[in-house]
Amino acid sequence: MANHPVNGQSIKKPCHITQERLKELLHYDPETGVFTWLVRMSQRVMPGDIAGGRSHEYLTIKIFGKTYKAHRLAWLYVYGDLPSRVDHRDGQGSHNWIENLRPCTQVQNVANSRVKSNNVSGLKGVRRRKGCRNWEARICVGRRSIHLGTFETAELAHEFYCLAADMLHGEFSNHGTHKHA
Repeated sequence: MANHPVNGQSIKKPCHITQERLKELLHYDPETGVFTWLVRMSQRVMPGDIAGGRSHEYLTIKIFGKTYKAHRLAWLYVYGDLPSRVDHRDGQGSHNWIENLRPCTQVQNVANSRVKSNNVSGLKGVRRRKGCRNWEARICVGRRSIHLGTFETAELAHEFYCLAADMLHGEFSNHGTHKHA
């Protein structure tokens, strides 16, 4: 392990972060989701500074050259373990207060996703049928896309999608209404 100077001390650089090490370096406020540095990490990073920056829709924090998603660090900080995935209940990757986070599977994480930006209808689970005026409702279950029906309006197709999503995805159901932060 390499040594890395922090606050004038030589410390061992871990290959991955532990809860104990994380709490030595950062303070996490579970109500706001904000991390602040407890130690001086460089000439620019001082104790009390807010940690992290935005990477796409998520906040990330770089520790000893490795970049971590802040929501995963929040879970580790509070609970001491790191599930394979951590989901934002409200679908907003920068909202990292602990009550907004929950462990999940990949399938559950996808179920909680927003409507895709290239979706022509603007409604999750709804697309225009090729070669006709009707709208099709589809839902993903696991890795399978299931046809739910064809409807005269996009709104009716979306209503049917929402019912199916609630039944199949439970608490991870997302009707596509979450907005970017």
